[in-house]
This record gives sequence, structure tokens and C-alpha cells, in this order.
Amino acid sequence: MGIRLIVEFRELERQHRELFALMYQYSSSIGKGARHASALPVLEKFLACAKNHFTSEENLLASLPQFGAQRLRQHQIQHCRIVEQFDTLTATLAQDAADFPHDEAWTHVMNALLVHHVRDDAESSQDLLKYL
Repeated sequence: MGIRLIVEFRELERQHRELFALMYQYSSSIGKGARHASALPVLEKFLACAKNHFTSEENLLASLPQFGAQRLRQHQIQHCRIVEQFDTLTATLAQDAADFPHDEAWTHVMNALLVHHVRDDAESSQDLLKYL
């Protein structure tokens, strides 16, 4: 079990780095004046990576009875909320609605993701390290 956990934990950390790189790529393209709709492919890739990461993370946590079913369910709910926010933002950007507060929405979604990563993923990572 130890080797599998190490491999899966490293993969989750790699996914975190990829997600933050995509977040930076999107934010910097918008900061350089790109239209939000033109940066939509980056946002869509980010969302696909986030969904894949959430599934990987939930599968790993579900394989650890020590993590607890209630705690896993709370983690899944947080993931669902973040994905819903991204889906809303992506759908709105696809319509290129001029009156939509893109920067405000992006900041709100990024804040939710960062809070989740710093608070919940960091705590989960610490717990995972105990099992290695």
C-alpha cells in the first residue's frame, strides 16, 4: 500500500502544479488585455484538469478508510461546488457576454479553489503522509 500511496500522492502534487500553471496562464493572458473568450481554451483545459484531479484525489481518499466517509463526502461536495462555479464561468465566457463581470467571477472561483487547496488539500496531504 505504501508504494501505491507514494505514486498517487506524487501524481496529485503534479496535478496541483499543472492546475496552478494553467491558472497563471489564463490570468496573465487576461492581464495582457486578451478577450476572455479568446482565453476560453485555457480555461476549458483548466476545468478538464481540475475535474480529473478531483476524481483522482477522491479515489485515493476513498481507498483510505482512515480518512473517513463523512470527511470524504465533505471533500466531494467542495469539489462539486468549485466545478459548478467553473461551469458557470465557462458557459458565460463562451457567450462572451459583455456585461458579465469576468474578472470578479474569475477571482471568486480562483479564491474558492485556492482556499480549498490551502485549507483542505493541505490537511488531507498531511494525513496522507502519515500513511506512507
